[in-house]
Amino acid sequence: MTSPDAPYSYYHGPVSSPADPPPSKGRSPRALAGALVFCFLAFCLLGAVLCLGKALGGSDDPSSLPLPAETASSTAAAAKPAKPAPPKVAVLHAGTYEVGKRTDPPGGLVAAGTYAVRSSADGVNCYWARLSDLSGDFTSINANGNLQPGATARITVKSSDAGFQLRGDCEARKVS
Repeated sequence: MTSPDAPYSYYHGPVSSPADPPPSKGRSPRALAGALVFCFLAFCLLGAVLCLGKALGGSDDPSSLPLPAETASSTAAAAKPAKPAPPKVAVLHAGTYEVGKRTDPPGGLVAAGTYAVRSSADGVNCYWARLSDLSGDFTSINANGNLQPGATARITVKSSDAGFQLRGDCEARKVS
């Protein structure tokens, strides 16, 4: 330890004697190793809990979580007659669809009728085609077209068409 009479270094304050221990620069290596072991074990325990929950039938699907208990305000709202839900409109994306009676995407049947087709606005074109058969031959195309990004079109799929095809980044909704 240095005494008040010890010589001073110009830049570092008092000059320490060789008997003084070096100053501590934070935690000891043993404390750091203990902290690392603790973090590793906590991480392993978390992983084990997540795996065990999944193995016991847990799900990543938020809709499978239990709903909160009803409150007085939610039961009062439930007493009012509910509005009927609007009918679900199937949205068609890239794929080849057979013309039939029902819509069951992807790659299912589509009903004959008029479809509103929209190309996404992110720079990818949308290709559509009405097909006389599902062979994939060039000669099976009854009508086709390309939509630029962000463009829309109305396409009438006829009952005499065998198929309807969409390629690229587009979606189609039946409008009539």
